[in-house]
Amino acid sequence: RSPTPPPRRAASAMCRYRRSSAHVAAKLRRIVARLFIGALGVPALAEVKDTLQHLYLRCDLQPIDTVPAFNPMVVKYEATMDWKMTFFSVQARPEPPAVIENIHLCRQDADCAKEDQSIVVVDFSRNVMVSPGAKVRFRFDVICEGEVKSYTIIVRRLRGSETTLRGIVAEGLTLWPDIAGGTEPGFQTRVSRYKSLLDVSFEIVVLELQMEDAGQTVVARAEPPVLLGASNNFSTLKNTHPGIFKTTPMRLRRLSDVSGAAGPIAAQLEILAAIPRVPSPRLRSSSPTSDSSRQDLLEPRRLAASVGEFQYPSRYVQFPVPLGTRRLVSLKVVSADGGHFGHYTLELARSMCPKSEPLFDVPTASCVRFCNQGFYGDFDAHRCKRCHRSCFTCLSLRECTTCPRPTRHTAYELNNGSGMCEAHPRSLWQQHPENTIAMLLAGGGVAIFLCGLCAFRLHA
Repeated sequence: RSPTPPPRRAASAMCRYRRSSAHVAAKLRRIVARLFIGALGVPALAEVKDTLQHLYLRCDLQPIDTVPAFNPMVVKYEATMDWKMTFFSVQARPEPPAVIENIHLCRQDADCAKEDQSIVVVDFSRNVMVSPGAKVRFRFDVICEGEVKSYTIIVRRLRGSETTLRGIVAEGLTLWPDIAGGTEPGFQTRVSRYKSLLDVSFEIVVLELQMEDAGQTVVARAEPPVLLGASNNFSTLKNTHPGIFKTTPMRLRRLSDVSGAAGPIAAQLEILAAIPRVPSPRLRSSSPTSDSSRQDLLEPRRLAASVGEFQYPSRYVQFPVPLGTRRLVSLKVVSADGGHFGHYTLELARSMCPKSEPLFDVPTASCVRFCNQGFYGDFDAHRCKRCHRSCFTCLSLRECTTCPRPTRHTAYELNNGSGMCEAHPRSLWQQHPENTIAMLLAGGGVAIFLCGLCAFRLHA
């Protein structure tokens, strides 16, 4: 007779014992390997596995930046909610076979000693309400094969009365604080007045305004240009730290659901990312596409700590600055609640062309002695200006020296009295020479045919 099989409880206990024994053995092997690697002087960081696939915050469908940007090796993050955001939810996916446990929420000043609320795993991504100006702490553990990694996120919500900017960047220019003893270039939080000296090649100044709150509004205004005087001290300003636009690319994963399937918002962002972005004189919420911005698309974490990932889209404004003038640009920042105002002032000056090359050529963005064909030198404005459209070369806007070549329909003739080139329509056969020749040949052929026909009848 066949032996009696062991009871089911005994079999399950044996399986649990084998699994626990294998787990303990694997853990011992890892410990011994780490000790051995440490004795050899090799960093053991390469053994650490990524416990999270992604981690991000959002308010409904609006992203909330994390500082720094998500990195599996970083366990502490900070996030700032806009004033209009009333809640946030944490979205995270552990790397299998890791699991999320020990979730805690500390609401009072992000101090767990004052209040520590435990949350069950099924409510991990629930909405957490935050009052204006409040700060909360969200903690959870990721357990993987006996190893525990704790993540902490400190989230605060803006009050809505903020009137400061995160930063002001002038592309290719150095902003110097206009304060006593201001020797450090670049934007500073507590400074509202700046100066900058433009090179001759800068025809237009483009400013990137990095918002503190996505609900803020910026009103930009520029005063009329004023000629530089001898008392101006702009010559001492050097372009030692030219500004670089720091707008980070969009991350489609930030608005993907936890299951990994990209939602409709991600598809919309993918479409928007393919649209070229060009700044205009009006404020925009997109960034100009350039070679550097395309390179940033491949390095999304490099600049995320400065301006966020895409919670705070930058605005752009641009103003022309003529040669040898200075221009005052005023920025008025309206808070998200609409009841508070902040002000920034930028004084921009542009140097003159040297006397050896007194004219500025726009196509080459350089100073020249003589203007190109189709342009004339305006020595009062110190720049090359385009001739009248009826002139080929000229001495001024209303004084042509040569006229354009005749076209198929129009011929030009220089009027010595007015100094302008006058357009005259050409004759029909000059406008359509091929058709005229074809008609003449056809008429000649018909005439020859008729003459032959008449001669044939006469001889018959």
